[in-house]
Amino acid sequence: MHLRRPRDEFQLIARGDSARAGDARSGLLAEINAKITALIQRAIQAAVEKYSAAFEKRDADALRNIWPYMSSVEYEGFRKSFSMAAAHSHEVGQT
Repeated sequence: MHLRRPRDEFQLIARGDSARAGDARSGLLAEINAKITALIQRAIQAAVEKYSAAFEKRDADALRNIWPYMSSVEYEGFRKSFSMAAAHSHEVGQT
């Protein structure tokens, strides 16, 4: 059967008994590392976008969702700052 040889070779590589096992592992590790790096980059980009959107909307609750370890003091500080900024921009818009 023509699939027996590739199957047997694959099993040797998987067990590390092949002369090509190191190359196969290196290639596999490179592929895995590239995929992990891409996932991390997308996660970081998404977090930065959420953080930016929270500040643009002046939304302390959204900021707290992104930053779950924010203290109550920090949360209140952002909430008050965002509220004051909204009030000032409303005043400027009325004049």
